[in-house]
Amino acid sequence: LVAGGRRLGGISPKRPQSYTRRPVQQIPGGEVENARAVFCNAISIPTLILISVATIGGLRIIVASAFECLSQRRSVVSETVFRNRGHADIPHAFVLGVAGSPRKGGNSDVLVRQILKGVADCGVRSRGVQLRDYQYQGCIGCEKCRKTGVCKGLKDGMTLIYPDFLAAQGLVLVSPTHTYNITAWMKAFIDRLYCFYDFNDHRPRGWSSRLAGQGRKAVLAAICEQPDAADMGFTLEALRYPLEALGYQIIAELPVFGVFDRAKVKTQEAVMQQARQMGRALAQALSA
Repeated sequence: LVAGGRRLGGISPKRPQSYTRRPVQQIPGGEVENARAVFCNAISIPTLILISVATIGGLRIIVASAFECLSQRRSVVSETVFRNRGHADIPHAFVLGVAGSPRKGGNSDVLVRQILKGVADCGVRSRGVQLRDYQYQGCIGCEKCRKTGVCKGLKDGMTLIYPDFLAAQGLVLVSPTHTYNITAWMKAFIDRLYCFYDFNDHRPRGWSSRLAGQGRKAVLAAICEQPDAADMGFTLEALRYPLEALGYQIIAELPVFGVFDRAKVKTQEAVMQQARQMGRALAQALSA
């Protein structure tokens, strides 16, 4: 309202009072309180309400989508393998490649891609995963899987890997040598396959694998910086023994020596050819 060219009550004729910005007052207590005062005076109450509603709505959508995604993947695990408690369904002619290196774009990644190229040469579908991209941990020994047949003690990144692992008749495991052995990432991955064993009640317990007898096959590769085979230690054995226990037939193994620099294995033409041929051999074995 304007009277005699003057504003009454400090109200602007162009803006309602509720949207008028009050001058910022200095509040005792330091810069934090002053910053809060600036923010509160700069934004009106209706604006804050709209921001709050939009934020809460967005969070609800994100949370709901995440739970739906995890639920769908968990249902895939249950339907794929544990419909019959005694046996898993027969997997498809599909290959899962797993790289166990913490180094992005390293030699393990290169070899997995090269092996999967060989798989693709034979017209077999495949997918590669890098374990470093998933947040997960090793088996905690809760034994909940003894009742459910699936890992229920942990809800983490392995929940996203299990469906592809179960659906894949072919498996590619590649790990660099860390202290004469596979990496911690690969070890944790293998330990989380414990849920696919059945045990009896005797001591020591007899055991069997629900994945056995399905024609599952695998190829393995290990990369070591040192040229001496002794320095690779137990890397290949740590990959081979658990898979054989689960019922996999190992088609081929590829030890690579004298390679450390990132992606340096690309310069070794013979190794790259061997890796691609391993992929072809795996695909052909699955198709036989």
